[in-house]
Amino acid sequence: MNRKVKHRLLSLLLGIVIFTIPLSKATYSQVLSLENMFPLLSTISLTEKQQIQLEQLSQETVLKIKNVLTPPQQTQFFQGIEAGKDYRESLGPINISEVQKEQFRNIVGSVKTQVYRTLTLQQKLEIQRRLSSQGN
Repeated sequence: MNRKVKHRLLSLLLGIVIFTIPLSKATYSQVLSLENMFPLLSTISLTEKQQIQLEQLSQETVLKIKNVLTPPQQTQFFQGIEAGKDYRESLGPINISEVQKEQFRNIVGSVKTQVYRTLTLQQKLEIQRRLSSQGN
């Protein structure tokens, strides 16, 4: 897979993977399901090992987000997510510091890398195919 396609796949994965999580106030501290955290990945066949890895990544990511944001910011952020906004739209109206922005960039980069490493080449190609067909 060439570098340009790999970069596009990672960017597209990120857009669909983590920050389209529907949450209610009662579930902020609960573990998110694989289907909520990785909606497109749930449409491909994953091994049991991959499912466990992605579920663990889901849990870790929510905790990381919560550690970056203050409680009022968490409420605003997760309300945006619950309203169907992506993570950038949900962060937009929140006054976050440069340090918090950098921490979010690190979380996003880490998630991209970990999801990418979890998938086989065939799975990556299938996701790319599905994303391409959605764009048409």
